[in-house]
Amino acid sequence: MANQPRGLVASRTLDGRAPNAARLYRTHSKNTARIWSGDLVYLDSDGAVQSYTAAASANTPVLGVVDAVYDRSGGHPKPKTHALPSGILGAEVSGDSFIAVHDDPDMVFVGMADASSGQTDIGKFVAVSAGTPVTAAGRSGVVIKNSITEASAGQGAVLKVIGLAPSEIDRTGGTNNDLEVVIARHHWRVTDNQQ
Repeated sequence: MANQPRGLVASRTLDGRAPNAARLYRTHSKNTARIWSGDLVYLDSDGAVQSYTAAASANTPVLGVVDAVYDRSGGHPKPKTHALPSGILGAEVSGDSFIAVHDDPDMVFVGMADASSGQTDIGKFVAVSAGTPVTAAGRSGVVIKNSITEASAGQGAVLKVIGLAPSEIDRTGGTNNDLEVVIARHHWRVTDNQQ
């Protein structure tokens, strides 16, 4: 598969249904990094979303994956376009935006692996790595870091590989294959919700 990072994309739920609707959350002036569609996010101590790869500690649970970013000017969410407010489709650094987040703990996401992957990766806990975003499309550059695996969720390994993506029709694996993952250390499921 070609090396085309695009972050994580909601694919289905664990029981096979279509992805659930994303829920709106807010960002705020403490935003430490621009947030793109396809980024993992977490809730900070103020109840606002932050980019997971930019500022989270290794044990911070993930809230979900960004589906869309909305402009907040005027106090009401409006879809971001290239004209509003800066011509960039990601959420502003140190700015207020609305973020639509797929926060269902049973959501399955598809993302590109950073290394060769295959059937032997199923069941592994993996981390993510921040790549270069596709600014013209407003898409994240996050990739699945299957070159670093853990025996259990935590310590940065917040995703669990559940299979090769349906687009990998040869089912044999290879460089930059797409993987299906679930959030293993999810905000709504962990009992030691440290912030």
